[in-house]
Amino acid sequence: MFGVLRTECSDYIIYENFFYWVKNTPDFFSVNERMEMGFTFLNRVLPSFRLLIVVTTLLTCTAYFFFFYKTIPPKYSWLGITFLFIGGDKTFYFMFSGVRNAIAISILLMTITLITDRRWLKVLIISIVAWTFHSSAIMFIPLALLIGRNVSMTRRESIIWILIMIVLIITPVNSIIIRINPFVSSYFERYEGYFVEQRDSGTLAIFGGVILSVFTIYHLRKTQLNAIENTIGRLALLFNYSYFIGSLNVRVSQYFVLLFIAFSVNLYSKEKDQFLKYAYVAFSILFVAYAFYVGSFSGIYSPFISYKTSLDF
Repeated sequence: MFGVLRTECSDYIIYENFFYWVKNTPDFFSVNERMEMGFTFLNRVLPSFRLLIVVTTLLTCTAYFFFFYKTIPPKYSWLGITFLFIGGDKTFYFMFSGVRNAIAISILLMTITLITDRRWLKVLIISIVAWTFHSSAIMFIPLALLIGRNVSMTRRESIIWILIMIVLIITPVNSIIIRINPFVSSYFERYEGYFVEQRDSGTLAIFGGVILSVFTIYHLRKTQLNAIENTIGRLALLFNYSYFIGSLNVRVSQYFVLLFIAFSVNLYSKEKDQFLKYAYVAFSILFVAYAFYVGSFSGIYSPFISYKTSLDF
């Protein structure tokens, strides 16, 4: 209901205006220059903007259900739902605001078992479909290919992860932007604005990312995990590490937050050390809740505050 009835939430008005522009423009390819082809086509074929909102909401809810069903023990689904709502700036709130990105993420969530089974051709095809709704989805394939291993983490791999963490922490964000900006300008011109003014992460964000990463690496090394748990654990590290790249983390954290949630629940269900179990979950909840609070009131996600539904007068 939260998603289906929304009328004002972040970029809602922009998407509504785009929908009517597509309907009133005979040339499909001229409007396609502004948005990705898949999203433009969806606007073209659906008869009303309200139906577009309903369809995207149902897709998001279906993706959440599928992902939770495949990755979280039913006994602990309550904890997964708790994480889902307290991390709203990157989960349900964001998914009902950034419509194109929400569709792409929802589609990619369906690939988790394919990544675990190493069925890369299907992952590639699905990722290309997601890319037609939001270009940022294309980063998912190389990261999943390089990182989404389904076996236990070795000592050498854990050392590599720690070294990468150190390098990201000490490397200024602007030096990263200088290197990737030519690529973004050439192939993702519409997102070039995101790279104009970037800032490094604050001390609390870095500290939180380090704690979560150390917990995750330790768990991947010491706990007996199945194939899908090993896969989501490594991909969850991408969410943790996103806090080391400053404001560049926005897209990365939104794509991989569900992996972090699933792995956190699995850690809670399997960790035998009671202190580690409760300490990790308590810290994780505080971390994502504080991030939601900061995001909601710092101006970054300020449109969320004006959320309204079609029942509001």
